Amino acid sequence: MLLSDYIADVQELLHDSTASSWPLPRVISRINDARRDAARDMQCVRQNVTGIQLLQGEEIYNLVGAIAGATVTAGGSNYGGGTTVPVTFSAPPPGGVQALGVGNLTSGSLTSISLTQWGQGYNAIPTITIGGVGSGAIATPVALFQSNPLSTVIGNPIMVGKISYLWNQQRRVLSYLPFRMFDAYARMWATTTFQQPPSLFTHIQQGLVPQIYVQAPPDQLYQSEWDISFFTSPLVATTDFDNQVVEPWNQAVQFGAAAYLLYKHQNLGQVAGLHDKYSTYVPHILTTTGGIRIPNPYHSTFARRALRSVSG
Repeated sequence: MLLSDYIADVQELLHDSTASSWPLPRVISRINDARRDAARDMQCVRQNVTGIQLLQGEEIYNLVGAIAGATVTAGGSNYGGGTTVPVTFSAPPPGGVQALGVGNLTSGSLTSISLTQWGQGYNAIPTITIGGVGSGAIATPVALFQSNPLSTVIGNPIMVGKISYLWNQQRRVLSYLPFRMFDAYARMWATTTFQQPPSLFTHIQQGLVPQIYVQAPPDQLYQSEWDISFFTSPLVATTDFDNQVVEPWNQAVQFGAAAYLLYKHQNLGQVAGLHDKYSTYVPHILTTTGGIRIPNPYHSTFARRALRSVSG
């Protein structure tokens, strides 16, 4: 959906197609506010991010502007007979933490990059420079934010819903605990001495630097996958296409944006009506887009329901 389509829908709801009551920049600002609401309420800007590295001995992972891994897209050649090669990530803005890692070689070609330190505070995807004497190796960072080339605003994670990692050809899924229970039951051992394959995680979403904790601290580097819901990046030009809040989740945006704009006139009855419309759309969309799935059709709960429906 184009930003111009959002604008037309909102102006139609407000009977303001000539933008006489609400200037266009204000309408665009409120549309972006409503898109962020939709992303938060419906978790619809979502990605299963692969290639995230859990580092040996690291319990805490900061999420703001995070660089969490690197994917080799071309191995190159002639990097020598050793097992490693230097790699350099470009630096973040002042106050950030530069990502660090080392390249792994097989027969003179780059096969993977092992991070030794996550990057933090990046506001754009960094470049990776491969050292050594060879040529042709290319790698791309794994970023835990969505960078919009039209804006300096970064969309960071709202929620990490699942973390899994590979261990001995087996995919293990970490169980989630709220932080206070996680802190009370899972952090009794000193992190510098007690390391093993992790089994639990928690997510601190509040504060300036949201964080993920894992326990036990990993006993080696693990490649992991995270199911992440993101905030939106703003639409700027009327020709910008919204590839984050897509159909049908974008159908709620117009009502949220119109309600925000009507606060200017203090027409609280219409505001409440538009909020009700938004609040009706959200659960309806959630139900119709995913509510028909059965997590496990062979689970005893569903079996009992099926038997009851058959027997009457």
